[in-house]
Amino acid sequence: MAKTYTIKKTHNGRSNYIHGTIEQLAHYFKYLLECGESWEYNELAEKNSHRKPTITTEPKSIKSLMKSLEKSVEYTQGGCYHRDFHELVDAAPEGAEISDLAKESA
Repeated sequence: MAKTYTIKKTHNGRSNYIHGTIEQLAHYFKYLLECGESWEYNELAEKNSHRKPTITTEPKSIKSLMKSLEKSVEYTQGGCYHRDFHELVDAAPEGAEISDLAKESA
């Protein structure tokens, strides 16, 4: 059985919790990761940089997923006053709204 994680996503002061495996979480955040990857690619191309892109749409670890989410938000929402914020948490508080990806895919 694959290990599951809970990510707290805060948008405009409202938080919700997403619970699932790394693959399920990566699929849930796929659009954000793809947008960040695209922005990063365009920035590297403009600078003629030979640096490898750091945002991955298929992370292999939770650390890689969190880093890619952080960088994607920086690229896509860099100028916004209320950016999204993603945080790895042990568990959602009692009564919180939880999107359990493991149950939804079963």
